[in-house]
Amino acid sequence: MINLLILILAVIIDLAAGDPPNAFHPVAWMGWVIGQLEKIGLRLGKYLQLFFGAFITLFVAGLAGAGRRAARGPPPRPARRRVGPGASPTAGPATGVPSGP
Repeated sequence: MINLLILILAVIIDLAAGDPPNAFHPVAWMGWVIGQLEKIGLRLGKYLQLFFGAFITLFVAGLAGAGRRAARGPPPRPARRRVGPGASPTAGPATGVPSGP
């Protein structure tokens, strides 16, 4: 029942707000990049067009992935293990103490 309510609410919000204008829509940006690269690809020979089409696919997918990564921000830094005087002997797995029987 809750899924149906969520679906109805989503449809109402979509009808009220709609899609953002093309200037702010990432799919429009990808379409523009593909269009520009396609102009170059059409000047190539028949077989080069095949490889250039594969390049366009990978390039645009890479751009989308990079944009998603940039939107999420940098990954968290791993915790640094202290080594040397003052370090706890149980600070991590590399303590020199066997863990098994």
